[in-house]
Amino acid sequence: MEIPDVYWKAVLYVFTEAFPDDQRVWERVDLEKWSIDLEALLGDGTFSGGEKAMLEAAASLYNDEHMINLGDMAARLSSHYWNILTRALRIFRTGMGFHEGA
Repeated sequence: MEIPDVYWKAVLYVFTEAFPDDQRVWERVDLEKWSIDLEALLGDGTFSGGEKAMLEAAASLYNDEHMINLGDMAARLSSHYWNILTRALRIFRTGMGFHEGA
């Protein structure tokens, strides 16, 4: 499976690290069509506050219509989720041509 772009690389990192076996997420991801049903995913009321924040962060990487406040994320996310998000951001930046220290 070839990942189509940097947006998907970052989102898939979040999903595979934060939600590896969570069917609530993966049933809304179509890897053949490279699409995510964001409306259904973000509208699912069964996620915890931290999970919801991670989904919002992933949505912001996938689609620029979904904006997040990084200060809010830093306050809401557990250390585990924060580490996943910051790694996803590094994946995104590297894919955009930025390099560590640049």
